[in-house]
Amino acid sequence: MSVTAGNYGRQSADLLVNRQLSDNLYGRITASNNRRDAFADNLAGGFSAGNQDTQTYRASLLWEPTADTEVLWRADYGVMDQGSALRTSIVPSLQAIDGGTDVFGDYALDTPTIEDRDSFGTSLTVTSDFENFTLTSITAFSKFDSHLQQDEDGTANPDYMFGSANFDEQEQFSQEFRLNGATDRLKWTLGASYAQEKLEHVTDAYFTAGSLESFAVYEGVKAAYENAGLTTTELEDIAVQTRQGMIAGGLEGAAVATFVYDLMVQSGQADQLLAMFGAPDFITASMLDREQMAAQLMAGITPWVMADTPGTNPLPIPVTTARQPFTVTLPGA
Repeated sequence: MSVTAGNYGRQSADLLVNRQLSDNLYGRITASNNRRDAFADNLAGGFSAGNQDTQTYRASLLWEPTADTEVLWRADYGVMDQGSALRTSIVPSLQAIDGGTDVFGDYALDTPTIEDRDSFGTSLTVTSDFENFTLTSITAFSKFDSHLQQDEDGTANPDYMFGSANFDEQEQFSQEFRLNGATDRLKWTLGASYAQEKLEHVTDAYFTAGSLESFAVYEGVKAAYENAGLTTTELEDIAVQTRQGMIAGGLEGAAVATFVYDLMVQSGQADQLLAMFGAPDFITASMLDREQMAAQLMAGITPWVMADTPGTNPLPIPVTTARQPFTVTLPGA
């Protein structure tokens, strides 16, 4: 047995027991846990990140009922309930808005970081030696549930909020039969196996109307500097400066209005609205003035962006034209 302790509430312990239980039965048990508090503070409050809390347990039994037969059973269980890895933005302009960021010090995040996982597995292996061959049977089952959530933008700025969460449930069963044999000139193997797996995966995205505006600005910057040879961080830095200039110039919502209008045209929603408003059949969205239409959309979108309205998936966006209000839906936003 070993025990470790340290600062930030560090505690860990490992236990191993390995014994012969009878003349033909042997057992082994191991257990370990590892805990540590977060090493930095979340200046935005509400939760911490970077803490550790894991536990693992394993057991095995070896039974030898005869000189030619061996039965081995194994099982393991693990649980993890901790904050996921800490992320912080390295975009200079975004760091400046937050007053500077020390990547080795305190941080500010607005999406809780979560790393939860429960796992269990067990297997049974039976090996029997016969005169001319060996028969092996392996039966196994495993399952796990996990919830992994991350603050992707590395800030607590609602204008750039983007978080993701992945939920997984998995079960797997397998069965294998194997025959092995050998002669003076030949070694041979014959086997059959079966496996079945069930997996369910869901991904959620967390964002605001403000972060959608920032994304639209970044896409515009990326297109404008496509051949400039800039790194992603440099492009993001220009996008942050551009976004701040738009805010100062009263253009909050302009980027996402243009982005939404382009999606409406591409998805056919703009043509459907024209038909709803009674436009002749030969009038299509591609014939409209893009800048004027985006400016009309801004009337409904700007307050939505300025309020950093939380986003959903799919994303309904309330907008207003000179004629009447309507809702645009962005699938898979």
